[in-house]
Amino acid sequence: MKVADGIDSFIDNMARSYTTSHFVISAPGAVTLAELAMIGRPSLLVPSTMVANDHQTANAIAYVSRTGDLWCSERE
Repeated sequence: MKVADGIDSFIDNMARSYTTSHFVISAPGAVTLAELAMIGRPSLLVPSTMVANDHQTANAIAYVSRTGDLWCSERE
């Protein structure tokens, strides 16, 4: 998938997408953060407002405090 394909395109090979990316924009779920930590790509984390107890915001804050990556709310 290329960015030009649009955000509604399905990524069927995440490993390839991660290794060919320069920057990742993603929701900060636990598995995604583990993958980002492994590949070392800079990221913008956008927590979903639809998750229980707003745990993705806590994930984002904890992750960026250690990596220097960025996060913003969905509204931003």
